[in-house]
Amino acid sequence: MNVVAVCQFNPIIGAVEYNLKQLLKLARNAFHMGADYFIAPELALCGYPPKDIILNYDFIKICNFNLKKLAEISPIPILLGAPEWDGGQIFNSAFLCFNDKINIVARKQLLPNYGVFDEKRYFTAGTKTKFYGFESENKRFGVSICEDAWANRIFCKDLLPIIYNNDPIKNLVSKFKIDILINLNASPFEKNKIKLRETLFRCLAKYYRKPLISVSQVGANDGLIFDGGSMAINRKGDVLSKVENFKEGLFLINIQSLLK
Repeated sequence: MNVVAVCQFNPIIGAVEYNLKQLLKLARNAFHMGADYFIAPELALCGYPPKDIILNYDFIKICNFNLKKLAEISPIPILLGAPEWDGGQIFNSAFLCFNDKINIVARKQLLPNYGVFDEKRYFTAGTKTKFYGFESENKRFGVSICEDAWANRIFCKDLLPIIYNNDPIKNLVSKFKIDILINLNASPFEKNKIKLRETLFRCLAKYYRKPLISVSQVGANDGLIFDGGSMAINRKGDVLSKVENFKEGLFLINIQSLLK
């Protein structure tokens, strides 16, 4: 992997076929621009928050069918969020799709259940003892999903109405020796959130000395606004690339430039 396309995507909730079509169009454009990988946000295939539609097994099957189509058609590997059904449990997961293969590379571990969030109603939490991510060209990419990045006791103190005992980012770095962090998210807009989110990701990258790629949903639905703010940050905490807030778009980032 040399060049990654980071896609700030505006999905329509429940419109899986439409979202698939748009993602494929964007992935093809990224491929022609020179990208080796394409990354889309949390639950990009179905949109966030899907709410009760996610409890319908037929809807999960539709999502899975379209993940297979992505793996068959996409000219480059696509990392994106989608719901996963396993033994009667539903996970908020990240999939890597390419070359007719679908690999589950992460399950969201921290499920917010405050304010506008109600994820424990729908999802089962991923386990903290498992490596979430993938390897490419001798580099380990650690994948986390949204809230998983908000557990650091130093930077997240007093930011959330809950204190988590599990810190997925810390585990990825200390236990699994990753080289680059990737966070797929659908983080709703609120006052001061844009600056706060960027500050958090920059602090995490600098603290752990690991580059961080944040891939965000943008748009509005069901009373929520998503400002986006997708960015790539080097190990020094410097933002190297970013998509403008409140707009759909993508940028290409060279992995070697992130690792400097």
